[in-house]
This record gives sequence, C-alpha cells and structure tokens, in this order.
Amino acid sequence: MEFSRDERRQIGRVHRVSVTVVVRGPLAGHLRKAMVEVKVDGITNVRSVLDRLIALDRAIAAAWKGADELERDALILCNDIDIGLTGGLNTEIKEGDRIVVVPLVHGG
Repeated sequence: MEFSRDERRQIGRVHRVSVTVVVRGPLAGHLRKAMVEVKVDGITNVRSVLDRLIALDRAIAAAWKGADELERDALILCNDIDIGLTGGLNTEIKEGDRIVVVPLVHGG
C-alpha cells in the first residue's frame, strides 16, 4: 500500500487535543486558576487529561496522586455528563471538550 505525500505527512504528525478543565469546590481556592486549558498529545481520554493536569499543578498533585484517586474522590463531568455513564476514565476526549471536577466531601 502506498500513501500520498499528504497522507505520509499526516501519519508522522502527532495530534494535539486542547481541553478545558474546571475545578470546583474548596480545591479551586488553592489553584492559580480554577479553569485550566490542558493540551494532550495523541488519541486521548479523560484519564490522560487528568494525569496531565495533576502533573501540571502542585495543589492538585498534593490532593491526588493520579486519575484513579481523583475519580474515587470527585464527581467528574465531561461536557456536563457524569463520566460514570460514558466509560469512566476511558471516556474519549475531543478537541474543545470541557471537564469539570467537583471534589466530594468525605468524613463523618
């Protein structure tokens, strides 16, 4: 199978997705910005966006070590839909999507 010059150029290009992440609740007060644009390379899902966010922000990294912890301790919405209904952390992300993280309050 042969590819055209444009097809070869596309194959070598990494697709970058830009997603808006909004953090609500008490944690938002500890962040520099409660709304962050996160850029992730390649075909991506909610997990890769949240892992990237954790790597970028110390306050979030102090609260959560990874996307799995964050999912356990927060309600996560992708385009206003609970990711529990759309595949959890494996929910696919497209350019311009919006993720909202609402930390849950635990304790007794």
